[in-house]
Amino acid sequence: MLEKQSEKMKTKKKKGAVQRRRNFVHAIIDLWIPDIRQLNIARITNIIREAARVGQVHVVTIKSHRFGPSAFTIFALLSESHIAVHTWPEYEYVACDIFSCGGKPQQSIRHFIKSLSPKGIAQYDIARSSPNMLGGKSQYMDGTGPGIRTLFDVRKLHIVRSRYQVIQVLSHRELGRMFVINDDVQFTERDHALYDKALLSPIKKTDAHEDILVVGGGDGLCCTYLLENQLAKSITLLELDPTVMEVCKKYFPRLSRGLNSDKVSIECGDATETIRSLPNSSFDVVVLDSTAPDTKWGNSTYSIEFFREIQRVLRPGGKLCANGTSIWFEYAMSAELIASNISTVFGEVSTSTEWIPSFGSPWAFLCAVKR
Repeated sequence: MLEKQSEKMKTKKKKGAVQRRRNFVHAIIDLWIPDIRQLNIARITNIIREAARVGQVHVVTIKSHRFGPSAFTIFALLSESHIAVHTWPEYEYVACDIFSCGGKPQQSIRHFIKSLSPKGIAQYDIARSSPNMLGGKSQYMDGTGPGIRTLFDVRKLHIVRSRYQVIQVLSHRELGRMFVINDDVQFTERDHALYDKALLSPIKKTDAHEDILVVGGGDGLCCTYLLENQLAKSITLLELDPTVMEVCKKYFPRLSRGLNSDKVSIECGDATETIRSLPNSSFDVVVLDSTAPDTKWGNSTYSIEFFREIQRVLRPGGKLCANGTSIWFEYAMSAELIASNISTVFGEVSTSTEWIPSFGSPWAFLCAVKR
């Protein structure tokens, strides 16, 4: 009996070993070595072999090539990936590239650096993984502006391609879970409240808001905020992509719980078409929380024609609260265009801004009133 149990445990361990996800570590190391001409292929080859040994990775073969009298490149093929070294004596520069999917690569990196005793060093560690690999460490890059990127160390929890877009759920140590569409952060658990409050702050408890229309906002955050702050008696939600709601209900149940309220009526489809079927003067507030206007589906919901439809369905004195996008870099043109389009229809437009950490820039929020 004990032998059978032991065999079962061994089987489980073997299965676990096969299923365990690997972390892919990629280190880019730039070294300044004034006495670089004292380096040679034999010395670097020995350092690579020792670095592989201490890092518990396995060398398959090492190849080298000399350029001129003193420059050379060495490439070590590992069972776990590779180590590559390139030298530029005229710049006293050594570039090293260490990529490993096993062992203890940080020990290899430390040994390599210590053995060369550089006068200056720049090291860049990149957590690598397949775009569809879940659970393992990775990095997500969000574009803030021309030549500016925000890099997040994350774990990928969920990836799905819907009919309209690619949706990801990531986990970040400080920001918590992140909701990402087409590589753009939509919200995070840590700082979503900054966006929600800024977008919806024009809606006051003292005003009579019977009916609110939310365009976009399939993540449920607007609905949750409006209901918990007793700002609406009924909400109509127009969401293009039902997959957004499915994912948020599963991975952000607390934040999206407003979607489950019997006070919320949900219609899926293109909002620019759906809004035409809505009766005149049927809402006290319209919240425009759709995708930013740099995408196919976002452009139409920020057009003058769409704002005319919003004005039509608003009651006299009704408010439009809109996402105005980033006010930095080329996105500022989008923010100005949105404000201009709203002004064309409504006249006066008020603007406020809020810094959203996970967006990496200040964000504009617009409000207009139907006179």
